[in-house]
Amino acid sequence: MPLQTHRLVRGNMRNLTLAFCLSLPPSLLHAASVDTWCRPPEATYFSCTIVGSGKVVALCGTRQRESLTALQYRFGKLGHLELTFPTAHGTPSAHFRLSRYTRYQVTYLTVAFDNGDYTYELFSDYNGEGERPEQQRGIRVRHRRAHRTTEYTCQPPVEDRLGELDRWLPVVDP
Repeated sequence: MPLQTHRLVRGNMRNLTLAFCLSLPPSLLHAASVDTWCRPPEATYFSCTIVGSGKVVALCGTRQRESLTALQYRFGKLGHLELTFPTAHGTPSAHFRLSRYTRYQVTYLTVAFDNGDYTYELFSDYNGEGERPEQQRGIRVRHRRAHRTTEYTCQPPVEDRLGELDRWLPVVDP
């Protein structure tokens, strides 16, 4: 290919690439990264920053072939981990459970675990029944003896793959 033709083709490709990128919605051009405690080779099943606190909640897992070999909850400001559960890796199904409620245009999904007097529930709620669909994600912390629940909501962006865990965790009624 002559040098002049090569420059023309390369220039046209650059123009086509620029035109394609400018035609994409801004949300795809500026995809926000999610803060997380998970590190390769771990998979991030849930991660977000809690509204108003700057603290990050994450559920990190390790897989080997088709098995989930570890699952761990981590919470705190990046650089200052406040809570890890379980502290030692073990069988995920021994520590965590999943519940799902689904009907037309509604899905409520939780992954829960017990730690001392508290139950922690990572939740992903979707309700599309109203005029404006609503999606809410976060964590609920319930003190079992005091019957008191505190809810912490995620701010976007959120990494949410909780639904993939139904292959490995025991499923319980909501």
